[in-house]
Amino acid sequence: MGLSVPQIILIIAVVILIFGPKRIPQLGKSIGEAIRGFRKGLDGKEKSSDMNAKNENSEKNSEV
Repeated sequence: MGLSVPQIILIIAVVILIFGPKRIPQLGKSIGEAIRGFRKGLDGKEKSSDMNAKNENSEKNSEV
């Protein structure tokens, strides 16, 4: 159930009417920066959780 070409054209036309052609590149840039920040945050969280797991394992090994 994808979007057909006329539906996509209608959506683009409505977006242009709402935001105007000058504002659309700014919106694209803002959305791109937000996505990059979100991914960067996820990568940082995964790295920190990996580091925490390694630290816990090394602490357990040193206690034994």
